[in-house]
Amino acid sequence: MKALIIDDEQHAIARLSRLLAQIPAVNETVAFSDPVKALEYMKKNKQDIVFLDIEMSVSGLEIFSRITEIEAFVPIVFTTAYDQYAVEAFELNAVDYLLKPFRLARLQKSVDRVIAYYQMLSPDQAKPKELRIECFKRLTVYYDNKIINLNWRTKKADELIAFLLCENGDFVSKDKIIENLWPGSDRKKGLSTLYTTLYYLRHQQQNSQAKIPIESLRRKMRFNTDNVQIDLVEMAEQYKRFQQGLKINKSYIIELYKGMLFEEHDYPWAVILQARYENMYQQMVSCL
Repeated sequence: MKALIIDDEQHAIARLSRLLAQIPAVNETVAFSDPVKALEYMKKNKQDIVFLDIEMSVSGLEIFSRITEIEAFVPIVFTTAYDQYAVEAFELNAVDYLLKPFRLARLQKSVDRVIAYYQMLSPDQAKPKELRIECFKRLTVYYDNKIINLNWRTKKADELIAFLLCENGDFVSKDKIIENLWPGSDRKKGLSTLYTTLYYLRHQQQNSQAKIPIESLRRKMRFNTDNVQIDLVEMAEQYKRFQQGLKINKSYIIELYKGMLFEEHDYPWAVILQARYENMYQQMVSCL
């Protein structure tokens, strides 16, 4: 296996590298003290396991999010000198959580867990499947024609997706997201809650094998709508054709509009959008 170490402490990198060299299953190890350079490396080089330090100049939890955008299913082992992040690490579906100083026997267990992880992967995992999202009446996320957000523990995961979808694939500032999803929160607490919600989504995407295309760029975030079937987008396209005087499909429009936008959710930020899409719908069906 190919292992990647991301840690801003050289002595920690050196010790972990020495121990990994003693494990037969690991035949190559690359290390970076700069997490940004590590991310660039991952874009061009596939890894089988990542050892990620949580306490760095850049939050390891944020780097976790960036890694899963590059490679959704790579096993990640969190490393740190503190145990305060253990619960959160496992909530994010990290394969393991290693405390410093590292011990060979404990490290071997982490590698064994990674081997077991790969053995459990579905053989058709790499086959492309369709991600489809419905926004009218309620937010429903389908992958391979199966609903994947039915039993999500936190409603904020749904709301984060809903909010980003309404930005039509454009990047939106994290401050704006916090202001709308967690009004009244200070920026530090809001960012922490946003990242926790995002990590929960990463966890769910690993469980369902669906890649939820939420992308981060510095202080911004977006839902990449390319190659995703979204009723919200399709309704807007039909309305654009309507405004241009082109032919539109009435039965398709009625099928799309199952109810008001996020009608079954209590999203205060969506009230104006609900009225806008209701008006679009009424204009189209009344003129047909």
